[in-house]
Amino acid sequence: MSFVQVKDIKIHYQIYKSQYAMDTLVLIHGVGLSMELWEPILPYFLHNYHVVIFDLRGHGETERGTSDFSWELFVDDINKLMEFLHLEFFHLIGHGFGATLTMKYSQKYKEKVKSIILLAVPAFFPRKSIDALIESRKVLSCSGSMLPLAQNMAKGITMEPSDSSIFQKIVNAYSMVTPETYFQIFDLYLDTPPNGDFEFIRHPTLSLVGVHDPIYLTSYTLSSKLLIQTRLLVVPHSSNAVFIDQPKLTAEWIHDFIQKPVLVRSNYGSFESNGAVSVMDYFHEVYEIGINKLGKQTIIQVDFLTAFRVSINNEYIWDGWNQRYAKSLLLFLTFNQTTTREQICDSLFPEVPLKQALNNLKVYLNYLRKLIEIAESNNSILMTDKEHVAIRGSLRSDVLKLNSDLQKAQIEKSNDFKLNLCKEIFNALPETLLPGLYDDWINLYRDKLENQIVDLAKEVAEIERDRGNLQSSIYFYNVALRYHPEDEWLYDETILLYEQLKNGVERQKGNRVRKEKMGRS
Repeated sequence: MSFVQVKDIKIHYQIYKSQYAMDTLVLIHGVGLSMELWEPILPYFLHNYHVVIFDLRGHGETERGTSDFSWELFVDDINKLMEFLHLEFFHLIGHGFGATLTMKYSQKYKEKVKSIILLAVPAFFPRKSIDALIESRKVLSCSGSMLPLAQNMAKGITMEPSDSSIFQKIVNAYSMVTPETYFQIFDLYLDTPPNGDFEFIRHPTLSLVGVHDPIYLTSYTLSSKLLIQTRLLVVPHSSNAVFIDQPKLTAEWIHDFIQKPVLVRSNYGSFESNGAVSVMDYFHEVYEIGINKLGKQTIIQVDFLTAFRVSINNEYIWDGWNQRYAKSLLLFLTFNQTTTREQICDSLFPEVPLKQALNNLKVYLNYLRKLIEIAESNNSILMTDKEHVAIRGSLRSDVLKLNSDLQKAQIEKSNDFKLNLCKEIFNALPETLLPGLYDDWINLYRDKLENQIVDLAKEVAEIERDRGNLQSSIYFYNVALRYHPEDEWLYDETILLYEQLKNGVERQKGNRVRKEKMGRS
């Protein structure tokens, strides 16, 4: 390991020399990560470039130091390392927080930078979104350990399965960063909007974002300055860390860009350019109006995959659900946010005469309204008229999310990504779906959900069996058996795979014994 003293810390770094390279790439990792995470892409870079990687202050093997965090502090750390390595002219590649540092470094030391490559750079996030992001991550790290947050973040950073070595390296990197360091870095974004640097870009710039990274892809769309000032490419079959999910393709695109760099400069005197900026400015105005409306919207969370829980704007309502069909009504409205009174009666009270059921429903709805309404709010959550019933607000549910995830996995065309999606879904499934809920319509929905899971599990089990991954195939068949334990075909297929696995192990043992005997003779 190599270290260099920079002010109050020792920076951990590594430099890779390429035999025929002329140019140098300097790679800056994101918040919570470390230089070790660049490993998947390094072999592809070393064909053409010298490469420098290092751990940011407070990350990996680099010390935190005692200085207060600031953008200037991190930029100065990088420059001191470049001076120590005698690097005078290089390409900068940054991921996430590292991409923001890349832009800030290139503004201060323009003469040293040949081009900049931004990987999942934070582009356009309203202040409220940043606040909510920080708060949700603080909840995951409230125990003082970064492990719960690390595991959660790793799932969003890469599409690699949770049992892969690179996934564990991401978790380990996060676990090495203290919560204080992690959130002090996020505080920097509160004072400086993440899209404030784009208009100052003066170098050829490439932006890469993963197609399965919806937050960043959306924020890119909303940032006119980024779109106008850089070349933006979307990396297929990749999440946030394109250099992990698609290292070869990412390296090729970066190399192509460096070979033919384009400095995107708009001719602001042209009608087309002014028109593009005007359109994006208008889009921003519309977006801000939408954000303001969203801020006034009630957040209704109804979870019942493993246990029934309801919260309104993060305030849980624990009592009163077993009276006057409140639980059944809210669950029905979770699936049918706008419905009719007759549809509710047909589904929840099929044996009660319709006229009587409608009269009873008035009482039940009044009770539910009192249960879920917010005292200080002027907006009613439960909307009713003579015929219709509706829930108003942003309604979210773990069951609706599971259904959406299953549909995504079903239509995924890439077998590799389908397998990864299924592993993530199945690992989080409870033994019993929707426990404690026994309405006829809920039973029908549970059956439908179980059938979706079983069909998907059988599909990926066959994919793994055809690939010769018998242990993985058995895992997926066991998932299917969990919800269809009476299916004899599933039992037969699982037993057959166990026998094939056993025979394969015995053959390997026999081959090893024969080799040992031959060696002794």
